[in-house]
Amino acid sequence: MKNLDYISSMDPNKVIIRVPVLPGFNFDNHTMKEIFKIAIDRNIRKLHLLPYHTLGKNKYEQLGIKYNFPHDKRILLKNKLKSLQKIGEQFGLSVQI
Repeated sequence: MKNLDYISSMDPNKVIIRVPVLPGFNFDNHTMKEIFKIAIDRNIRKLHLLPYHTLGKNKYEQLGIKYNFPHDKRILLKNKLKSLQKIGEQFGLSVQI
């Protein structure tokens, strides 16, 4: 948060907050509203929502590293994030998926 405070104090218009959206972690209205408030409190107006996908799962397996996120989680399609995008826009943010 200190880094975000610092870079947003320099020029909040150059900052874009990128948020990976994970089922069972932050894929809910309450958590996302808190993230939106973090942006607003620092005068940051741009935010990108990054839907969860499993593209890296195979790489973990190839490297012999345990993939810690549950395998039963499905990818999030972009249209599933539309409601979160609308909430962010109601906060006055420019939200891209």
